[in-house]
Amino acid sequence: MYNFNENGTAISPIDMMLYVYFTNEKDVAYMIDSCWVECQTQDGSWKKMYSADLRLGSFLVGPDLQHVKKVEFGEDGFSAAAERRNIGPHETIQGWLLLVLPKEGYTGDFRFHVRTTTDDEFVEPVAKFKADSPPRSEIQKRTWKSLSDWQDVSSIPVRVLEPK
Repeated sequence: MYNFNENGTAISPIDMMLYVYFTNEKDVAYMIDSCWVECQTQDGSWKKMYSADLRLGSFLVGPDLQHVKKVEFGEDGFSAAAERRNIGPHETIQGWLLLVLPKEGYTGDFRFHVRTTTDDEFVEPVAKFKADSPPRSEIQKRTWKSLSDWQDVSSIPVRVLEPK
């Protein structure tokens, strides 16, 4: 999968699609300020992963840059589900995160962070993934819509996205 910026000048690889569920286990509502995924690198440190905003740009899916289709996720991103709204007591929100793996390599261990506007922070481990792991259908929810026929975009420059 690739992120295709809106002016069509660059394509960025997306290494991992993660569908997450988050439940407010408190008895009061709160608002999410930020969320991110970290992965453990080969040296044992934890690194924040870049997450593409599903509402910006287009996304391309296909086996290679010569054979891709443009898709859109609409409001099915986790950020869209969480943004500017109170999460009620025991309410669950869900959505896609599209992530870029660090160039330093990774062990397969990931953790999901959520910080509220009151500075509470929640950290949960994510199922272990390896580069050769088969797709896990129990965590995949395909909610994107195809917008084009097969295309060749191999002439557009590729740039790797990094977290800020």
